[in-house]
Amino acid sequence: MNAGIYVCDEAEVLDFAGPYEVFSAAARLLTEHDLVVSLIG
Repeated sequence: MNAGIYVCDEAEVLDFAGPYEVFSAAARLLTEHDLVVSLIG
């Protein structure tokens, strides 16, 4: 499964760092499904 976080031009670090950390933590906990987290923008 892929999760993409779109980063706008005027985004601040906390706008995408928080969701990125949450999805990354979920990816470490998943054992049956692979989760790839990407920043887009």
